[in-house]
Amino acid sequence: MAELEGEYIWFRPMMDTIAQQLLERVSWGLKTRLYVGAGLSMMDLGTDIFMIYTYWISGQEKSALSLAIMVGLCILLQVAAVVANTKNDPSLGVKVREVLIVLSGVAPGIHAMRVGRGEEKKDHRVLDPEMELTITRVLELGVESIPGCVVQLHTLLTSTEYSKRALFSIIISALATGFTTATISFDYDVTPAKRFQNPEFYGYIPDRASRRTLAFGCMIMNGALLLLLRSLSTALLLMAGGKWWLAYFGGDMVLYFAYRVVRMDFWHWVPFEGTAMVIFSVLERFFVKVIVDFTGIVQFRAPGEMGGCYWTFSVIMTLVGSIVALRVSRGVEAATNDMELNATATFNSTSTLLDEVEPAVAWLGTGYIFFFLAFLKLIKPEFLVTFFSTQTCCA
Repeated sequence: MAELEGEYIWFRPMMDTIAQQLLERVSWGLKTRLYVGAGLSMMDLGTDIFMIYTYWISGQEKSALSLAIMVGLCILLQVAAVVANTKNDPSLGVKVREVLIVLSGVAPGIHAMRVGRGEEKKDHRVLDPEMELTITRVLELGVESIPGCVVQLHTLLTSTEYSKRALFSIIISALATGFTTATISFDYDVTPAKRFQNPEFYGYIPDRASRRTLAFGCMIMNGALLLLLRSLSTALLLMAGGKWWLAYFGGDMVLYFAYRVVRMDFWHWVPFEGTAMVIFSVLERFFVKVIVDFTGIVQFRAPGEMGGCYWTFSVIMTLVGSIVALRVSRGVEAATNDMELNATATFNSTSTLLDEVEPAVAWLGTGYIFFFLAFLKLIKPEFLVTFFSTQTCCA
């Protein structure tokens, strides 16, 4: 076959077409990932709504309001994305239907069904179903799942009572996030068209079924563990005082935006125009940075998103940041005890709390490193360079 590929220019496109048709006929793996992911997303939304009610009736109004705002903002941004995607559609009924799908909370399932059926991009749409599903997932991760996990962890740590319901909701959020990020990366990589169009980036998932399954499992664990680790670090900084979190998060985000501007790689490649292009680029760069920091999604190391070099830098900073958050918490605890300024921090039985949290941070960080190294061992070695690439979208 290698000789045929070298001798006949038509051989490789023909084989890619045959492979793609076979995958479309035997698409149970893709459909399983899509529908399980959609189910977990809707379950995550359901547990968030349940926790809003639980916080409200238990007197934790701030936590309930924060979580409600996140859920509402996620739905609002999804509606805005639908409006932008269908703005050229002449049918008002279609626009209303798409908005109602989002408002009903079943958008992940509907979008997954469209991709699973192999629907093509419609003439009046800006995005194809696959990209539309990806944007829906990104918005859920960046606006609901990730900040929701931070709020629930912060509430759990500052509460005087242990809540199994809150812990269950946090675990669901972590698993849903891990599965979603793994599915995005996996499905993009194994698509024959993607591998044909960009063979230097796509194709890292191994060909053997057993190794593919292990690689997918490692990506799920990577996303779930990093979410818990970063969320726990963020909760600790918020407990130490809002200025610590603002300095860390704000400084990290300013550095990233400056990096993209200096490299003349700020505008996103999605074909919006005018004001929509500006708004989408700012929001997309912001959400991609947040999602990579909290989940380490492998797909976003692409040159058109974060880039391999900065992706690796962000993951390392998340691991280091967890240690810094513990040190800051210890420092604030000591200063509070020495100066008797208990109003400057929100710790309750701080020494005991940090003694319990410190092993959790260690185990989460160690677990992430273990599964990530296992993932690197499983993928094809020629793609390791993509984790350190300095290529930009315009290159």
